[in-house]
Amino acid sequence: MNSLYVIRGVVALLCICLIVYGMGVRNCCLLTDRAKDDILMGRYDKALESLDRARNTTLNKLFNLLGKEDLRLEYNTGVVLTLLEKKAEAAARFEKASASSDPVLKARSTWSAAVPGELFGVR
Repeated sequence: MNSLYVIRGVVALLCICLIVYGMGVRNCCLLTDRAKDDILMGRYDKALESLDRARNTTLNKLFNLLGKEDLRLEYNTGVVLTLLEKKAEAAARFEKASASSDPVLKARSTWSAAVPGELFGVR
């Protein structure tokens, strides 16, 4: 009988952890989508705020403690900073994102760091 309670407790704990993780991922995705919409509308300051809020979510902080940063957030922040004409800060974000294991993200961030301001025709 005790082993049944232990199994139920472990399954319940696993379910709670998965629900909390899913809510955190959903929140971060919603904030990133909001930032993309703001970029399309030309509201770059609001997009930067949305990306900062996504960076400060509990789930992202937990991943940072575990040593797994979301480098897509760094790249997207670099794009917004480039559009805001803050090229030095954008280059630093692109340099950080170029450490990604994703070859497409690595290529884009490396190129953007090497040629700041050429992104989207901004000079």
